[in-house]
Amino acid sequence: AVQYAHANLVIHRDLKPSNILVTADGQVRLLDFGIAKLLVDATDAKETELTQLSGRALTPDYASPEQIRGETLTIASDIYSLGVVLYMLLAGQRPYRLKVESAAQLEDAIVNADPPRPSSVVRPAAAVTRSTSESRLRRALTGDLDTIALKALAKVPSERYATVFAFAQDLERHLRQEPIAARPAGAGLRLYKLMRRNRAATAAVAGIFISLTAGLAAALWQASVAREQARFALQASGRHEGVRHFYAELVPSIAALDSAAFGQPRSIANLVTQKLDELEAYYKDRQADW
Repeated sequence: AVQYAHANLVIHRDLKPSNILVTADGQVRLLDFGIAKLLVDATDAKETELTQLSGRALTPDYASPEQIRGETLTIASDIYSLGVVLYMLLAGQRPYRLKVESAAQLEDAIVNADPPRPSSVVRPAAAVTRSTSESRLRRALTGDLDTIALKALAKVPSERYATVFAFAQDLERHLRQEPIAARPAGAGLRLYKLMRRNRAATAAVAGIFISLTAGLAAALWQASVAREQARFALQASGRHEGVRHFYAELVPSIAALDSAAFGQPRSIANLVTQKLDELEAYYKDRQADW
């Protein structure tokens, strides 16, 4: 209804629960265009002396910061007021809690104070009227609904939703468990939303993924065992080759010694040490192949 008014260059300027009635069959009726303003164009509502005087009849609880300051209004002002209505529907109270209930304190809060997230102000009474618990209501509001409400209540008009239609679309996206436009969705969030919308398919895919993961883990473990066994076999083969090589080098060298050398045990020991050093150097370069 508000979008229709805006499309016809009319801003309501006094949106609040008492001006929104719901029939027994769920049809919504928007009332009281008594201080509505006809826009010169789609973005600018020039104030005349008459509309400035009648504008003070607005309800401060639902007024936008620019209304409180008496500035030129746009459709963003109505979007702010709808944001306050949404905040009431979600949390059961208005965005600003005042230490002293006065018009001056309220106007100062609307202009200067940042409203808290709806989920952070949930009280037991609000949960009871919504047939849920305080913790469950808090969880339901955390995330998308907090983000949507606070975007509509942005102090700067250009930071709010561009149109009421865009505002409503984000609420519908949340109800369909799709990523909302108010917060750019990363790949993780999009995947999470997709999984929530397709829980049966997600469960089936999860089962397949778990089976594949288990099979892959078993295959990798078996491959690891096989590689370790092959490494041990290669090392054993290398050691056997080294022993054969040692004897093949040592025996001819001993046979070539003269008879005098056999009478000197140290000569044999030195020859053995020499051959071991040569073989150590040779096989040290080949360990990478083992």
